[in-house]
Amino acid sequence: MTGLAILALAALSCGEPLVDARDGRRYSTVRIGDQCWMARNLDHGTVVPDGIPADPSGVEKSCYGNDPESCRVYGGLYNWDEARASCPAGWHLPTRGEWETLAAHLGTARAAPSARRRPPWTGSGTRRRRGTGAWSSTTST
Repeated sequence: MTGLAILALAALSCGEPLVDARDGRRYSTVRIGDQCWMARNLDHGTVVPDGIPADPSGVEKSCYGNDPESCRVYGGLYNWDEARASCPAGWHLPTRGEWETLAAHLGTARAAPSARRRPPWTGSGTRRRRGTGAWSSTTST
């Protein structure tokens, strides 16, 4: 499960708050370069314990530590399908190209560390061990 870091916008007067018509929650927006982003994580949907889906017709989320207050403070945690369904009208999950545009505008020193990190796999027989910066071979030597 992952939280929605931010959502890229299709069309809005950036800088004005977005009011989600589905639940009335307000989200600040911010212009970065030529892009408009939500300034905080989305918190939409029905809370399900431990992220176990219960209703295939509705948007569901989990909260860190199964604590609803965590959703209020940090936003909901969604699986991929729920994340796509949770976007308000006119918004979408950012594409890789949109993330790269954001990172290029901010510069690599200012871009979010998680956006700059390599994934824990490289597809070339090596991977990074979780919790470390060390790389290890996945092939026996």
